[in-house]
This record gives sequence, C-alpha cells and structure tokens, in this order.
Amino acid sequence: MPKQIYQLKDFSGGLNTLQDAADIRENQLSGAKNIMFNLQGSIQPAYSMTDATNNKLTTGTYSNTHIASTDAGESIQSGHGLGYFETDYVRDPVIVTQTSSITGDDDNEGSATGFIARSAFKELEYKVSGTIQNLISSFPVGTDILLTSTTRDADGFDPAGQGIYTVVGVGSTNAYNLLLDRAIPISIETPPQNFWGATISGFPSGDKVILLANPKEHKIDTFSFNTAGTGWESDSVILRTSETGIDSKIRYYKVDDAIRCSDTADKNDCQIKWYGFINRRHFDGAAASTDANTYLDYYSKDNDLAIPTNGDCVDGGTTPAVSTYPTAGNGFDFNISNNTGVDGLIPAGSYEFAQTFIYDNNQESLPNKYSTVVTVDDTDDLKVFSVNIGTTGPFDPRISGGRIYIREQNVDTEWSFLVDINLTKGCRTRLTDTYTSWSDAGSSTYSCPTTSAGGNFIIKEMSFLTYETINGYPSSIFSNALGDAGEYWKDSVVTNNRAFICNITMKDENQGATKAESTTKSFPDRIMYSMPNRYDTFPYFNFIEAAKGDADGYVAIDSFADRILAFKTYSMDIINISSPSDSNWFLEDSKKYMGIEHPELVKRTQYGLVWANKQGLYLYDGNSIRNLSENSISDSTWAAHVDYLSTIIYDEQESMIFVIKNSNSDGDAYMCDLKKGTFTFIDDFVLVSNDGITNSVDTEDNNTYIAHDEGDTVDFYKLHRTPAKHSDVEIITKNIDFGDPNISKKVYAIYMTYKSDTLSIADKVYYSTDGGTNWVVTSGPTSVGTTTWLKGKWVIATPPTTSKVMIKIDTGSNSAVYINDIGIEYRPVHKRMA
Repeated sequence: MPKQIYQLKDFSGGLNTLQDAADIRENQLSGAKNIMFNLQGSIQPAYSMTDATNNKLTTGTYSNTHIASTDAGESIQSGHGLGYFETDYVRDPVIVTQTSSITGDDDNEGSATGFIARSAFKELEYKVSGTIQNLISSFPVGTDILLTSTTRDADGFDPAGQGIYTVVGVGSTNAYNLLLDRAIPISIETPPQNFWGATISGFPSGDKVILLANPKEHKIDTFSFNTAGTGWESDSVILRTSETGIDSKIRYYKVDDAIRCSDTADKNDCQIKWYGFINRRHFDGAAASTDANTYLDYYSKDNDLAIPTNGDCVDGGTTPAVSTYPTAGNGFDFNISNNTGVDGLIPAGSYEFAQTFIYDNNQESLPNKYSTVVTVDDTDDLKVFSVNIGTTGPFDPRISGGRIYIREQNVDTEWSFLVDINLTKGCRTRLTDTYTSWSDAGSSTYSCPTTSAGGNFIIKEMSFLTYETINGYPSSIFSNALGDAGEYWKDSVVTNNRAFICNITMKDENQGATKAESTTKSFPDRIMYSMPNRYDTFPYFNFIEAAKGDADGYVAIDSFADRILAFKTYSMDIINISSPSDSNWFLEDSKKYMGIEHPELVKRTQYGLVWANKQGLYLYDGNSIRNLSENSISDSTWAAHVDYLSTIIYDEQESMIFVIKNSNSDGDAYMCDLKKGTFTFIDDFVLVSNDGITNSVDTEDNNTYIAHDEGDTVDFYKLHRTPAKHSDVEIITKNIDFGDPNISKKVYAIYMTYKSDTLSIADKVYYSTDGGTNWVVTSGPTSVGTTTWLKGKWVIATPPTTSKVMIKIDTGSNSAVYINDIGIEYRPVHKRMA
C-alpha cells in the first residue's frame, strides 16, 4: 500500500494524565508542559509571571524596600498580606500654598501675590507677582479641596471660610480660576478686598491603592498609583504598636472607599483596622476656625464602634457650662430640665439617660448610660422637657454624630429615642425634623441649640422609636462590633449588602459581665454577618453555626448566586441567603471532602466559585458542583500538587485558573482554561524564592497582582498575556494506533507546521513505539522563525514497525515553540501484531 499521512490538527482537549496514553481522545496530549491551548486548533507557549521585563511592575517605582527578608528579619507572609482597592480619591493631596509675601488688593493687582475671591466669591484666583497661576490644572473639575489659612486680613478671607469645597467648573474671570460649589466667606470692612494667604489641599478623582503587610511589625504600607506624593507610604495602618513574635497574616475586605484589615494569625492580639477616605466637616458654620474639625484625607482608625466615654447629664441645666464640657471627642453633655410652665405628655417618674456615637452616618455604637437620674415630681406630671447639648471638638473623623436616649429607671425596657446629634449639621428631636445648627461656645466647645437661656429644645412627649427599632437589635446585646485587641476573623466576603466573616476570635459574653471585662474565645465553627449596609456592625447574635464539634474550623468563605460557601479543611457548607430576612436563611447542603487548606485556594470567577483541594479542582455555578480535573489529571498527580500553602491565581480576561503548588517554595502550576475545561502544566509559573509570594489580588482593569520577596526588596508582578519563553517545553501526543491497534505499521517521518523563535528544533522531536519510554530522536530542518509558520519534515533514520507510536517535542532550553499540526507518515503492514 502507498504511504499515508496521519494528521493531528486539533489539540483542544488539553492534557490528560488520568487515562493510558492509548485511550485518551485524539485532541488530547499525554504530556503538556509550558504550553497552552487557548488558540483553537494549535499549541502555543504558556503564560508566565516570572518575566522581569514584561511581568514585573516597573522596578524602583513599585518595589518596597521597607518590607524585606534582609531587613532585620522582616519579610512577607506567604499567601497573605496583599490588599487592593480602587477609590474615588487619590491617596496623597495636591497642595498649593502661599502663606508669605502676600501683597496687593482688588484695585492694585500689578504685582499682587496671594489668593483672592471673585464673582460673588465663588471663584478662586491665585497670583504670584501679578501673574495668574493655573489652579484648574492642579484641581480639575470634580476635585474636593480643603481651604485653610493662617494669614487673615480685615479686608479679606474670613476665618469661617476654612473648610471643604468642590470644584464645579472653570472660573468666568479667566480659565485658570476655580469655580466652587459655594461662596467663600469674605470680610471687607474697608473695600477693596486684599489678597490673602492660604493653603489648598485637593483630592482629584480616582486612585488605585495597594496595601502590603509588614508581618513582623504588624503594620501595613500603602502604595498609590495616582498620587502627587511618593508611591509608598510606610506604616499607613498600624494593627499593633509593638512586635509580638507572631507574624501577622493579614486579610482584607473592602466596601466603597474603605478597606478593613484583620490579622488572621492564631493567638494574635492586634486590632482590626479601618482604612479609607473621609470627607467630613464637623460643626459646620459654628466655629471661627474649623481647621481641627475638618477631615479630607485618608485615615486609619479602629473598627470597634467605640462608645462615648465622657459627658454629663445635668439635671435642671438650661445652658451648657463650658468649664465642665466633656473631654474633646469623648461624648456629649446633656442638660435637661422639667419645664413646669408648659403642658405636655411627659409623665412623672424617675428617668435615666444614655448616649451613643454614630459612625459613617449609619453605624451606631451601644449606649453608655449617664450616672445622673432625673426625677419628674408628681406636681410636674404631664409637662415637657427642655434640653440642650454641649460638646467639645475635635472628634474621631469616622464619628458623624450620636444620640441621646431615655428610659424609666429600674425598668428593664429598651432605650427610647430623645435627641439625634449630627456633628456637622446640629441636633434635632425627631428624625424627620431639620437640624438646628451648632453655636460656638468658645475654646473648641459647641452647643445646640444655643447658649442663651430659653433657646433649648422642647420635648413634649416620649418617642415610640427605640434603640432597637432604629438599629435592628437591642441595646442590651453584649457587643455589636469586633475591634478590641485580640479580636479577629480568618476570612471574609461582602455580598447581599452585608459583610460575612468566619472562624471568629472575639470577646465572650460568658467570660465577663461586660465586653471590657471579658476575655477572648475562639469560635472556629462560627460565621458572623453584619447588619445590611452596615459593614462593621456585627451584633453578637448575628451568627451561623452550621456544624459544630467536628474538630474542624472554617478556613475560607466566599459567595456566588445568593449562596455562601463556607470552607473547612475537610468539608464545605452551602448556605442559602437568598431571603432578605436572615431568619429564613438555611443550610442547603454540606459536602464532605470538599474543604480547602488555605483561603487562597478559592476564587470567584465569572463562571462561579472555583476551589482546589487534594481531591480535585471544583466549580460551583450556583446549581451544581463539578470536579474539573477528574477526567483530565490522575488522582495521585493532583494530590501531590495541592499543598497546605497552595494558592490560586485567576485571570478573568482569559478565564484561566492557575493552581500554584506552594506559595512559599514551589511556583509550578496547573492551568485550567475554564472556557474549554482543558489543563496544562507550567513550570515555575511564579517566583517563590526567599519567602515566596503573597496572595493575589484582582484589579478592576482585568489584571492580577502578586508581591514577591526578592530578598532585599518586595517586587510586584502582574499577568502579562503574551506567550513566554520557557526553559523546558514538552509536548507528548497520545499513543497513536492509526485507527487499528491490531495491524502493524511502518513509520517513516514526522511533518509539522510550526514556529520557533531562535531555537532550532531539528533535534528536539522524538518518537517511541508501542507506548515505550525509549525515546528516539529524529532529524529535521534547522530553520527558525518568529512570526512566520514553517513546514518541516523530521526523518526517522530507521523506520520502525510498530502497532502504536507516540511523538514528543522536548526543547530542553529557553524557547517559545508553536505547533499548528502534526502529521505522521506511515504504511500499514498487512500482518497482525504478535
């Protein structure tokens, strides 16, 4: 019979090590190293994250020299510590300042230096020696600016003008000026307006912020991609002020312009921290100077929703006494008197009062009771209360206000609402009322309504609103937040307008009368969840314990399709949270042998949740679970690959999952193409020298970052979606029987359509017969090409007679090889194999 060509033109089935090489499909390979199949019908070099030219974020710009293994033992913690969030504001402000050499006025501008307000004072102009400076280039439209001044003039800037403004347009006087959202207060005793000194700190829109933990110091550095300052800022977040010898393992969850940071290391006594941008002005309009009460910046703050700790309830008080105001930022003075001259509905009795703080406009602390008890005599029955609030600034910038509550003494009832306090706008006695503004009482103290007698709030009746109806949980609860030293969670996810955290260590209500007196206890089987849209508010009873007493604890938590998937080491729970009411949530299923050993072994993808353990690589699509690896990779091979410190990197753009063997010591990876379900193996996909790599983070521009300890620096790598050169490319076909395993064939040559960069693969093509491991080299063309497909013939010096044949391409050096098709020249021999 004439010679024939057996064609292999489709490799879309990927790697199969589960079945014998003779039994795999025609489009599968029995060996695939450092190649991939994302181009239909061909083989190309695999991606890599070890290319310093293409994958490393610019050396020197992103490299962190503060956290490194050669720096007094400091290093990254493999598989942990990297955070990322995109925010509406740059981390570092653009600053323009002119506070000296001020000269000139509105009628004498020839050589003027300083700032001046124009166009009904909503337009801000800046000159130096008579030349207008371009403010709009520094503070484009949409920028929030903080305007402050230490040089004031009787005919110029009013001290009350200090505060936050927004640039809403370009000035009408000239295109360099700023048009602001409100008028700047200007005092002019004798016209014209003088130029005045000021400092403008502006936060233009848009930034990407990286967080990198220093495990030894329990601190976190931040990097700003779009900043007017330095890229790296050391110690932006401090979880603990001194070292403990327990390296931190930081994990994060992000909501809006803030991120929460928890040390997940066992037996640590760090604090959970909140880091984010705050744009808030307290006591608006009340103070001559609002410097200390204006917040426009990034802040790191405790995440414990702390209660007020100072303040007096003054029985019979009609005006706040400045000398007895509370310590700055610690609480509110509450002056109350029973107004016997006005009829109302306040019944006689003894009353006690409590105060709270409100954080971020919607998260309320637990109440702290005042020591004073106010008694309304029978003779004053059915009259009114006259009340007044006094306080001292500045406050923690996260605190947006507070409330005053009332209840009868010695009656175990819920606190009733009395006064709502907004540190910016003022106070009110009904939540539907407008606020009465703060008044300046001097020496950084403020009162509301006013300090004059007769100006107090009149409360005619008790409110039906209680602390519980406002917040959704009773005030008697043991705690409503985690943030004390030693409280932490192991993993978190934000979904359905709530934050979920798992494997909790927290103060235990059975260990003390109050949270301050209690000690911490670990609840490894517990999942806690926040109140809706209040991502730091975790009432003590808001928890799920789907399975207790199984000698296993939750390692990770994630969500998909109204389901929470909570992973222990050996099992996985699916919790249905589709109902708006948490009372209707339920344990939908519990799967044994589907747990994971590390939180970085689960990733959310566009197809569902993907996770890996020694049994396989799983996909949950909201309806069912599939083991993606079970028909491709042998059980023993996969089990040997997945380690305690294995980690997953997900490429959303290419829909590829990379399962890294060990984030501390072995960067080999199995890659799964989720679009096709195909696998391949990649040698040293990531660098893991020194202390290895952190966890990966996904960016909004469809990329993925990791941080790698280089020894004296920590460098950052990203996915680069271009096939890379590899030191060892291996392609092994199936054991081909040419359609009939019982007939002998004589094999003469191998044909390929291929591309190869600078490497000749003339002696890189091998064959073996009948499934043997004795690989025989062939002789082929020496031509190479980078972009042009070449056709080549590899001659077999002594054609073998065989039933089956396998082809192997093994480069053994740094190369990039592409294969479009493989043809095998053979002739059937009409006799059966013995």
